[in-house]
Amino acid sequence: MYLSLRKQLVLAKLAAQKFNRRLNEEKVRLQALLSSSRKDVDSYFKKQVKDRRYMGQDFSPLLSKKEAQDFDKTLVEIRRKNVEELVSTDFLPFIASRFWRSFSLLPSAYYTLEEIRCLSFVFEVFAVVEVGVSLKPGQMNFDGYVFNLPWKDGKGNSSIETPEFLGYHHAVLTPEELGGWSLWQNIPLVLLKGLLNGETRPNGTVVILASYDDMTYKVKGFEEEVEIPTQFAEYLERVGSIDEMVDMGVMTEKVGNIVKAALSEMEVERKIPPPRERSRRRDSMKERAFQLFGEDKRPSDPEVKSLGIKPNTAYRYYQEWKKTRNDT
Repeated sequence: MYLSLRKQLVLAKLAAQKFNRRLNEEKVRLQALLSSSRKDVDSYFKKQVKDRRYMGQDFSPLLSKKEAQDFDKTLVEIRRKNVEELVSTDFLPFIASRFWRSFSLLPSAYYTLEEIRCLSFVFEVFAVVEVGVSLKPGQMNFDGYVFNLPWKDGKGNSSIETPEFLGYHHAVLTPEELGGWSLWQNIPLVLLKGLLNGETRPNGTVVILASYDDMTYKVKGFEEEVEIPTQFAEYLERVGSIDEMVDMGVMTEKVGNIVKAALSEMEVERKIPPPRERSRRRDSMKERAFQLFGEDKRPSDPEVKSLGIKPNTAYRYYQEWKKTRNDT
């Protein structure tokens, strides 16, 4: 009986040693796969994604607290699956991991007509995830005998007492993986045009609050106040035009054409005086024409033509002037 138990213990220890060798091989394999140092998030994201919309700005503060929490829940699940894919199943009990994440938001825009013409901005949410992987102490049961693993020397003389860091694993998680879209806000085109030009207070807008972090505008004809973070204003200034927004992929070419047409219409509308002003201008031109007619000028004379009145209108004014004179 005693010999049988001793033999059982020897066989269990041999099994533990075999497992420990495999565990050490797994450790070497993981160290070869992992990075020994952390990566610069900005450079890593730019290299992996290669998206022209990314210009280094951090728009993650635009996420609400709840949105960030919801994305984090998804990240935790994805991170767990990534580690399980990275490590052989038998060794998972001996692997510890902790992760850091950084959200990257890339803007997209589409045209909408609210009270006035606007661009609606949404953000595609990406995440750079950095996982630190360590080998940690654990226990394994072999034939009824429990062993503390992994052993330092591989012979069972002593086991590690604290986790041993192996390296970092990096990944970019896409909006498709995260389910990541975040609707932000509508920006009236009159304000957007000014921001693209680097203007602090575009025509048709009033600044109602200004700080280091953002500007809040009231736009004529638009009910809501529009808060523009300083980083987003700087981003738009660097972009500079609707055509560049199209080239970068912020909006489609079709949307860009609609926006440019809308901006052109707005410019024409801005130049056309309001009805009352047009009426005053017509009255003024009419008075000047009447004055010239009183100086024996006729509609065909150069002085009358220089007023810029259409020939038919000048002739009509002349008939009205003659009637007025006759009545007098």
